[in-house]
Amino acid sequence: MTQDSPTTVCVTGAAGFIGSWLVMRLLERGYVVRATVRDPESHYSIIKQGQYVHLDDLCECHIYLYENPKARGRYICSSHDATIHQLARVIKEKWPEYHVPDQFPGIDKEPPIVSFSSKKLKEMGFEFKYDLEEMFKGAIDSCRDKGLLPYSTIKDHKTDDHIHV
Repeated sequence: MTQDSPTTVCVTGAAGFIGSWLVMRLLERGYVVRATVRDPESHYSIIKQGQYVHLDDLCECHIYLYENPKARGRYICSSHDATIHQLARVIKEKWPEYHVPDQFPGIDKEPPIVSFSSKKLKEMGFEFKYDLEEMFKGAIDSCRDKGLLPYSTIKDHKTDDHIHV
């Protein structure tokens, strides 16, 4: 922010997960934030494939476009496309302590990928910082720290009443 007095911005859906992080990042930069609340996040069935972006990249994108006078219209902010099978492979490879299934009933082994292009955003000069593995590492670490995710879902087959030498 280059102005002497703080700029006021409005964040719609500020009570949601993404909105709350965006508000935090804006406040850290000295913005005055006005917030509106919508009814964010419904119940979704299992995700066959989706688009992903790290929360910090998403917040940085919002601020980048807000501060860029050339920004016009809507922008897609998606750094990665992945199927549920690809996500399962990443988690199994990087976090083998979690039991992740290989198959998902009712979902093809290779579902078609629907890709949303962030070309317009990148052409404005925005660069994503995080890859898919970093996104999941952050999510897993955060959930572990908050006690929302155990450190392992694999059963330990050792017994306390026997000592094997």
